[in-house]
Amino acid sequence: MANLDTALTLARRGWFVFPCKPDKTPLTPHGFKNATSDLAQVARWWSENPDALVGIACAMSGIFAVDIDDRESWNAFERKYSTGYWEPGPMQRTPRGGFHLIFRLPLDINIPNNAGKLAMGIDLRSNGYICTGTGYTWLGEGSINRPLVDAPAWLLEQIDKLNPHEEQRAQLPPVIKVEGLPDYFLEKAVRAARVGNRNNNGFELAIQLRDNGLSESEARPFMIEYAARVPQELRHQYNQVEALASLKVAYSRPARSPIVPGYGRAANGR
Repeated sequence: MANLDTALTLARRGWFVFPCKPDKTPLTPHGFKNATSDLAQVARWWSENPDALVGIACAMSGIFAVDIDDRESWNAFERKYSTGYWEPGPMQRTPRGGFHLIFRLPLDINIPNNAGKLAMGIDLRSNGYICTGTGYTWLGEGSINRPLVDAPAWLLEQIDKLNPHEEQRAQLPPVIKVEGLPDYFLEKAVRAARVGNRNNNGFELAIQLRDNGLSESEARPFMIEYAARVPQELRHQYNQVEALASLKVAYSRPARSPIVPGYGRAANGR
């Protein structure tokens, strides 16, 4: 499958994509933040760079990836924690023989973006991206169109242990609010919103507002405005009830370190 076909197939399923160089660095000015599911834009990008790899912006697409570079380490990790058979979702083999396991981004826990924290040779990609295209092979029934599934509970439990909890939050430095940042995140969320990702997109907005020091009551007007401005469809109107439900879930979890545009919070995934 040509990289353009791969990019269009992923965009049709509502995933946000962008072109990357062979070394996996972005060809877009703002990296994965420029990712889109707009088919016309995707076609333009790959007409200009037909050999470009396909970057997949994870959180924007409502997904996260387990990036397995060490298969033996993953097998040992799975034997230790797995509670039985689990259904895999989309997965691909990477050019160096590793694997990407792709799951639906959960709303009730934070998926950190890190390398080797879960186990040696196992990375998590959430607030970042992975690549596909030339040299990558989609696996299993359905291949690139394999249905998306939730990660198994045992895996989410181990991931959640990486998040700061009560005793750790007390040791975190105080959050310094940056003027204008909530408006920045609101505008970013509205621009990225599509019928297929409004809920995940709104949850990410709530997380950013939380992480950058707003109280739940201070964040509430931003979520209400988000709900009023996102695209709608007759069959399913996204409203403030759903937006405020995302807000409630986000504020039930511990805050991460804040992110500032241009500086970031953690290294981008690849």
